[in-house]
Amino acid sequence: MNFKRLLINSLLVLSLILAIFVAGKAYFEDKNETLSAALSVIAAVLASWASYRNIWVLEEQNEPNLIINVDVVSRSQVTQISIENQGGSVAYDVEINWVKPQKTKDGKEFHFFSGKKNIDLLQIGKGQKISSFVGLTKHIFEYCKKENTLAEFHGKLKYFKSKNSWWKTEKDFFISFESLRNSLDHESEMQRFLYEGANYFSEHKSK
Repeated sequence: MNFKRLLINSLLVLSLILAIFVAGKAYFEDKNETLSAALSVIAAVLASWASYRNIWVLEEQNEPNLIINVDVVSRSQVTQISIENQGGSVAYDVEINWVKPQKTKDGKEFHFFSGKKNIDLLQIGKGQKISSFVGLTKHIFEYCKKENTLAEFHGKLKYFKSKNSWWKTEKDFFISFESLRNSLDHESEMQRFLYEGANYFSEHKSK
């Protein structure tokens, strides 16, 4: 919740508490005019909160919403990591801050390359999905087996919601290969079949 929303919510809650206190006191002291005024304030506060709530929902729908995931089926035997913007606007200066890092084949933390230090993506637009090669899927499982750890990785995504933002939004993420273990062979075989079939058709057509 940003500072503006926190301030508005705090003021509405304080106003509601004060109005309820005044209404209760007026009720027991049989002051009908004061009671009516306090009840009107309570109704106005609740209506204001509902109105602000609708505005905030619309704002959230128009903000960027980044999702990070793994892709082991687009290319045979290959693992990619993708970042997709499922929100309604552009995200800027995207960072991946690993807690348990996904490693590349040379043992380094996986990152996208943006050309800007410590930034994975300069920007990613509404509905855009960007993927990058990590390594061979079997090597990832072999590495995790060697390290006696699950093929699960997590960290934080950080990004600006607009060019004028003062601070970055942070989102925890968790990606896992464990649920894909039983399906990897089948999916790899299908991808290999399609790939080899396409090559076979192309070679024989050219002859």
